[in-house]
Amino acid sequence: MRTRFFMFICILLIGCFLAGCDEDVKKDPLEKYIYVNKSSLNMFYGDKMQLKANPAGESFEWTSADPAVATITADGLVEAVGVGSTEITVSQGTSQTLIPVSVAIPTVDKVVVAGENGRLQIAVQILSERITTVRIIWNNDRDVIDIPVDNQSGIFTRTVDYSGENGYVFQVVSFDRFGNSSASSETTATLIRNRDVSSAWAMDDGLLTIQWGNNTQYVDHCLLSYVNRNGQTVSRKVLPSETATDISGYSSDLSLVTLFMLLPSIRDTFRVEAITPTVMESTPFNGPHILSVSAPCEVEARDFDYGGEGRAFHEVSNRTPNSSYRTTAGDELSKTVDIEGGGNLGYVGVDEWLIYTLEVQDAGVYAVDVRLSANNAAGGSFYFSMDGVRSETTVTPNQGGWSNWIYVFDTHPEFPQPTYRLSAGKHKFRFTVGPGGFNLMGYKFTYVGK
Repeated sequence: MRTRFFMFICILLIGCFLAGCDEDVKKDPLEKYIYVNKSSLNMFYGDKMQLKANPAGESFEWTSADPAVATITADGLVEAVGVGSTEITVSQGTSQTLIPVSVAIPTVDKVVVAGENGRLQIAVQILSERITTVRIIWNNDRDVIDIPVDNQSGIFTRTVDYSGENGYVFQVVSFDRFGNSSASSETTATLIRNRDVSSAWAMDDGLLTIQWGNNTQYVDHCLLSYVNRNGQTVSRKVLPSETATDISGYSSDLSLVTLFMLLPSIRDTFRVEAITPTVMESTPFNGPHILSVSAPCEVEARDFDYGGEGRAFHEVSNRTPNSSYRTTAGDELSKTVDIEGGGNLGYVGVDEWLIYTLEVQDAGVYAVDVRLSANNAAGGSFYFSMDGVRSETTVTPNQGGWSNWIYVFDTHPEFPQPTYRLSAGKHKFRFTVGPGGFNLMGYKFTYVGK
């Protein structure tokens, strides 16, 4: 009896619970939402795009807020028929979703106009395939050119005679396949010229140094041409990232042409321009320094050439010398070079250099050595050149003092010693200081064979 009563109570409770759940479902129905495959449309005139709504298999109503801009069929096909903005509405019962639509005439993606030397270069970049013609208008509408595009993407160019260069504003209009024209955009001509040369120095040891200006807009690279000391015409490519260029073995006939990249794959050159470098000559001091078979020639570092800053030497530290060695001999242009009481050069700095005029009596191969004392944990480094032909950089160990003099390559035969094949006559030797720290005493030139 008790068991039957308990079962009755349980059935009654379950029924009440189910009835309550059914009541809740009836009170709070889920709101229906229409999903569309596009949340917005950006179209060009004449484009067609298919919209699809979900749940699939159900019927929907499609409408356009402005059929003069975009129309839509009963199955969701949108066609752009005018320029402007509108909204497409998809609805089912009380549920609806809005899709913003924008319609425009296609325009060019980029235009570069460059003028120089009596002509104009126009480069047009187009990414879409909906433009048939690009029209460029300038000179108060008196000059017009049409660039055929024929519904293709890519870069298109025109070159025309031109005298205004940087003085005109250019209107750019594109036309689609239906004959519609885009809104006009404006650009101005960029004055293109060869990259500026701030300075050019030709040392009489054959080293040419060019300092470049900053006008690198559209510059792909420069091409230098010159005649070297062997009578050969040489070309040298210079990238816009270079601020200075050194050329060894220069003799004459220096010229420059700049190659521009107005847009990717569009390169152009405008003219070849001759450059006349300033010739920086030096003359021997306390010479001649004669190289021969008979004995090594030792040259003191303080006996660098006459000529002054930029011609015979380059000084960074500009210290007051401890010696009147040069001024006593009548050289008033070398006061900034620190010649110390022991006859050596002190406080040498990175990128300082000195030039020496040598007279070769016996033609042949000569090995070069350097006498110095490094008092720096990292040692000292240097390189040199003969008639513009540069050696590799040498790093000498620390000698533990400023006057512990060594000939570097005699003391360290494991270091590769530079040699030069020299003809009889005059030659220019340049010593250049690298990172580190040392005092410099001199050099030794030894004949080692033919």
